[in-house]
Amino acid sequence: MQKLHKLVLVASFHDATLKSIKGTKYLRSLRTVEIRAKSTPCMEALLDELRLEASHLPNHPTVIFKRA
Repeated sequence: MQKLHKLVLVASFHDATLKSIKGTKYLRSLRTVEIRAKSTPCMEALLDELRLEASHLPNHPTVIFKRA
């Protein structure tokens, strides 16, 4: 997945929470990370973590959140 430019994660089941996302640091071509899920305090913490990790990648991918 070295050429992956956009990663979209959808948590569409009831009461879905993503606790962490591992391995994005290896996706060096990534330009956009989009998460579609319910807005929760856990999700906000995850978004902050992703934005920090994204800032260290070569393309400085944009992290987008869309409420499901």
